[in-house]
Amino acid sequence: MRSLILSMMLAAGLLIINQSNHIQADPPNKGKETTQEKPAKLESKNSSRDAVQLKLMKALNEKHDFQFVEVPLEEVAHYLSDLLSIPVVLDARSLDDEGYRFDMPVSFTGEQITTRSMLHHLFKQSYLDLGWTTRNESLVIGSHWEMEESQVTQLYPVNDFVPHTPPATAGELSPFGRDDDVGDDMGGFGMETESTADEGRYDDMEHLIQVLQYPSNHCWSNEDGEGGAISPLEFQWGNLISVKHNLQAQQEVTVLLETLRMIDSANQVNKTGSQPVDSIAQLAMEYQEIVESARTKHEEALKQKISLEFLETPLNEVIRFLSETTKIPFQLDIVALEDEGIAPGNPMTFACQDISLQSALKLLFSSTGDSLDYVLDYEVLTVTTEIAAEEMMRVQVYDVSDLIAQNEIPATLLPEYSSGVYGGSSFGYGSDFNGGFGGTSPNMPQQGSGGGLFQLIDPKMKPASDTSEALMPSEVVMLNQFDDGMAGTGGFGGNYAVTNWFEDAIMKSTPGPWELNDGTGGAVIFHQTHNARVLIVRQTRRNHEAVTEFLTSLRELKSN
Repeated sequence: MRSLILSMMLAAGLLIINQSNHIQADPPNKGKETTQEKPAKLESKNSSRDAVQLKLMKALNEKHDFQFVEVPLEEVAHYLSDLLSIPVVLDARSLDDEGYRFDMPVSFTGEQITTRSMLHHLFKQSYLDLGWTTRNESLVIGSHWEMEESQVTQLYPVNDFVPHTPPATAGELSPFGRDDDVGDDMGGFGMETESTADEGRYDDMEHLIQVLQYPSNHCWSNEDGEGGAISPLEFQWGNLISVKHNLQAQQEVTVLLETLRMIDSANQVNKTGSQPVDSIAQLAMEYQEIVESARTKHEEALKQKISLEFLETPLNEVIRFLSETTKIPFQLDIVALEDEGIAPGNPMTFACQDISLQSALKLLFSSTGDSLDYVLDYEVLTVTTEIAAEEMMRVQVYDVSDLIAQNEIPATLLPEYSSGVYGGSSFGYGSDFNGGFGGTSPNMPQQGSGGGLFQLIDPKMKPASDTSEALMPSEVVMLNQFDDGMAGTGGFGGNYAVTNWFEDAIMKSTPGPWELNDGTGGAVIFHQTHNARVLIVRQTRRNHEAVTEFLTSLRELKSN
């Protein structure tokens, strides 16, 4: 028995010795990035980044009571950091560039308002041109210009708006990147050809980009020469858009896309599973719903009957009384008022009996002679000047599926979104949607004339060199006549836009101004999804009220 035990112990010892000296073979892919490992790392990294962004945006959507009275900006940052449990930092460089100190006093008082809306009013009421963004896992406060320039790139899947189509083969494309027969449509001198305005598509990239940019409150490089940019990405596996812009513009794009999806789903006959919404988009929509809920609440409150009597009462006391009586958060736009020489203590005398608050406000403000108005600005009903109110525009999407049939209105593109260079049929030698030499423009019965890049020498100018030959009188007359002809609408670089009859009706039935007709003001664009038809309008409060009234009248006439 003892010998058996010794034999077993000896065998065990040899086994241990062999195991300790054994060198395990390397795995087949050691030192190489396998296809299984790399996505896991990227997914983990993206998840960590998104988690931080989600925490920041969620904190900004939280509602709190705020009361800052002449509090140094740096103390506000510390307070918000403790309240929201997120890092809040001041961008020292951009603040210094604008001459702002960390100890500059700021003021704002509000109850149950989101942090992001509070920041807007805090900066505005404190005469500070500041803004905020999220950067380096922190909420960053800096100069408005710096925050606007702080751009990020975000990708948006758009297969539900722009269906995937197989890529064209090399034989199907011309050397100029367009179909060979497109060039044959070019109008020439004195030629009139049929319009191609109705050949656009709602489900292509150009129209989608136009829908996102044209009614936007932000600047875009292709429209304004500065700002952000949207690039189409059409892969064999799907369609996306790449948006490079600041955080607020990204939020606007997100909200608009998700709103279009919601309206399309609501009009879908055979309901199918809706596209999942990512968490960042959910938070953007959550804030949008908070703002819209506040708007609805205030609009209902404005309908309540009220009796007022003020005798030489200071304006700020009138606003305080209205806020306490109606339970609506009112505030004065001190900066705009002072720009027009209106002091918060200006006396007001007014009386009314049992009329709606909305009518009372209109009568009250018109009686002062100070041209006052009110707007719903970031959850708060703000009393401001008419001039400032005209500059406060918001984007609203109107579902008009019950008024407009599918494909009833053909798709059109504004000039800056057209891919053509030398125009096409009906436009002569000009860019798309512009008249060229003798071409016709779809919205204009007369022939288009030249313009744009052509620039003729003024015969009265001094010759560039002594060897230049002087023009004969007859040649001067011919040049002047030719120059007059080229100065009309269209030609290279012209900007005559094509609109449809529904957009025209909206613009002509509301106060305006509209950018397309008046050179400044709001914007309206019609769009069609798979199941819905919508109007996207960027305008002031008064114009949105007029649009709503116009659409309501159409629905009443349709139902009769």
